[in-house]
Amino acid sequence: MLRSVSFSVEPGEVVGLLGRNGAGKTTLIRIAMSLLEAQEGRVRALGLDPRQDAVAMKRRVGYGSEEQILPPNLRVDEMIGFHRALFPTWDAELERQVRERFALPAQARISRLSKGQARQVALLCAVAHRPEVLILDEPAGGWIRRRAGSFWRRRSSC
Repeated sequence: MLRSVSFSVEPGEVVGLLGRNGAGKTTLIRIAMSLLEAQEGRVRALGLDPRQDAVAMKRRVGYGSEEQILPPNLRVDEMIGFHRALFPTWDAELERQVRERFALPAQARISRLSKGQARQVALLCAVAHRPEVLILDEPAGGWIRRRAGSFWRRRSSC
């Protein structure tokens, strides 16, 4: 159960939620992303109420989760194309750079990718629309442990 959670993040800041398993980190993120509804209290993110302004909020936020499940029958290029159509701010050059960096096989079905490759596709979809806020739930899992430094250095230079 979450109680009395309040914080703000300024542009350019990086924030990590730390706590033991079951402390509510993922619950807080899911509430902020309107994937769960808070039983009481209110949530504001980017000045918006995620329940009332879910579409506007999701256009401004990039989200990736270790537990995120991508549609298994879609090909990588179809998944990216779906996201490209959703976001008017999609950056095709950033998409190209991330695709190259991760060597994502465009014609492969999501179901044929390794767990790490599927996370890379999800990350590409989370960052290529250049969101104002990027939320990663459990970013220490999988590929990020091995490649985070080089990915973030390259992204910041784009």
